[in-house]
Amino acid sequence: MFDHFVADQTEADLLNESGYQPWGNVMPGDVVYKDLNEDGEIKENDDQMNMGNPHTPEIIYGIPLGVQYKNIDFSMTFQGAANSSVQLSGAAVYDFPLFSNDKYGKVKPMHMNRWTPETAATAKYPALHFGENSNNKNGSSSLFLYNASYVRLKTVEIGYTLPQKFNRYLSIQKARVYFQGLNLITWDGLDDVDVDPETQEGDGAWYPVQRVFNFGIDVTF
Repeated sequence: MFDHFVADQTEADLLNESGYQPWGNVMPGDVVYKDLNEDGEIKENDDQMNMGNPHTPEIIYGIPLGVQYKNIDFSMTFQGAANSSVQLSGAAVYDFPLFSNDKYGKVKPMHMNRWTPETAATAKYPALHFGENSNNKNGSSSLFLYNASYVRLKTVEIGYTLPQKFNRYLSIQKARVYFQGLNLITWDGLDDVDVDPETQEGDGAWYPVQRVFNFGIDVTF
């Protein structure tokens, strides 16, 4: 469980001398974990606790809306989930890569809130390091546990049905022209980490959500 960032070199020296954490020497701006059982050191099996919600949402919902006026129809669908968390690791949270951008991550908005001596009081991300840095990027750290609840404007569609006089002229029963958009807007708390709330993996191995636009004509002969 994340506790705080190392304040300065004096605190770093004290932590390193005591062997408080097992993942190598810490530096100013590195993560310090909470000693839950108060034995003076961090052990993965002894200093863990349940936090957040299940990754599978406890609440899933959809809200369809629609209206029609004369020959024009309009519909939209909202999709959402609540009581869901996602634990990020790997490429999803790593800042600077080792050898492969798609494996070891890239700089994201979350990294702009990194720790520096000037931002120590407001930082939400540890000091930046090249590579993995096990102190800061522990796969079980509550620092990278995020609320995955969201609301998404899943579909929007507007259509126009041609008047009957055109149908007779074209020798058809019915014709409708429509424009449709999919995955248009998502409201969530994951903008800084650039992650889809529906992702099945927290290690960065996902395909981005695509915004899709369709135009079509439905014809009944």
